[in-house]
Amino acid sequence: MRTVRVETTTVRYSARALLGLGTVALLSLCGTYTFYSQQTERNIVQKDAFQIGAEEQHFAALKKDLAPDAVVGYISDLNEAGIQLAAQYALIPILLVDRPPGALLAMYAGYFCTYVVTPLDLTWHLNTSLDRLYAQLWPSLLLLVPMMFRSAEELATTTVTDQRDKVTHKAVAKKAKRMVPRSC
Repeated sequence: MRTVRVETTTVRYSARALLGLGTVALLSLCGTYTFYSQQTERNIVQKDAFQIGAEEQHFAALKKDLAPDAVVGYISDLNEAGIQLAAQYALIPILLVDRPPGALLAMYAGYFCTYVVTPLDLTWHLNTSLDRLYAQLWPSLLLLVPMMFRSAEELATTTVTDQRDKVTHKAVAKKAKRMVPRSC
């Protein structure tokens, strides 16, 4: 049996580097403490900082008109995520989708047309841009694929409804058979 000896080396940082790291860590902790203490003060002054209550009133009429299992597209020229999150919260249990599937399908069609119409060789074009295209399309596919499948609740209610429909259909078919006159 052969033994291998491994030598370990320890890295020694200079006092100046250690002082710099300690200073950065201390300043980070002070900044965190300052931020959270100011946020606590802001929460005392303004109870509903994100105006969730106002959004619930704003979307109340729309929420009454939509089915609880509806999927609603959300397109806005405002780039604040807080506004969309407030709208999503106000419309619960309705699913609010940032970009409706129709917009994503239009984007896919646009990419396809670009590749077909381009005067460059398609093989070269795909070899040079396919990685970037995957990076752009992958997140939207992660959103679209779950929309194509039913949830467990939908499957359970659909199965019960389908069974009731089959039983009703069989009863109607038997009744119709009895009513049809038989010819000799």
